Amino acid sequence: MERVTIYAATSLAPVFEDMTAAGYAGVEYRIVTGPTGTLADEIRNGADCDVFAGAGLDIADGLSHGPVAAVGRSRLAILAHARLKAASSNILDRLIDPQVKLGVEAESADPSGQCAREVFRRAEILRKGAHKKLNEKAITLENGTANSGDTFADAILDGKVDAVLTWETNLRSTIPGNRSLDLIPLPEVLQVEGEFGVTVLSRERPDAWRTAFSLLST
Repeated sequence: MERVTIYAATSLAPVFEDMTAAGYAGVEYRIVTGPTGTLADEIRNGADCDVFAGAGLDIADGLSHGPVAAVGRSRLAILAHARLKAASSNILDRLIDPQVKLGVEAESADPSGQCAREVFRRAEILRKGAHKKLNEKAITLENGTANSGDTFADAILDGKVDAVLTWETNLRSTIPGNRSLDLIPLPEVLQVEGEFGVTVLSRERPDAWRTAFSLLST
């Protein structure tokens, strides 16, 4: 049986899992998930990967000598503990509150960390001094290694942080049935989007190409 190894950003993992559940005859899928930058580093260090999909077309392009295709976009959003009683209309007030601990991803691990800093810069438009306050208080979170579970929700429920700023697609599966957590869209002036791309690293393998084309058609 042929095996296709897929390295996918955490926010794309559900798409691949659904897509590969049906599978193809004679093909076994191995899906490795995590922050885009962390996965890219593993591939650069020799990890076996046939298909890569993650945030930032430039990252995918840097891993492959072949074509890179855009597979969608995501915007940043806030996952917050329900006790904050946060909403889009008051989210900046909540985030700059000295008592509120805010988590972001490492800039080296995922483009969402870089985009979070852009949100902080835009916050200065709404509140003088907000950029400096947010930049200084942000706590860097590591989203774990492959298939490590929902680290962002755990960080909030365990009290490490009160809120996390990351891709909205990272957070959608966290909310259903969990009354302790709220998913909060950022107000329009603070919204930052990122594009996700896919590329085939094993260019001689038809099953790898079939997997990538299936993602593009979903």
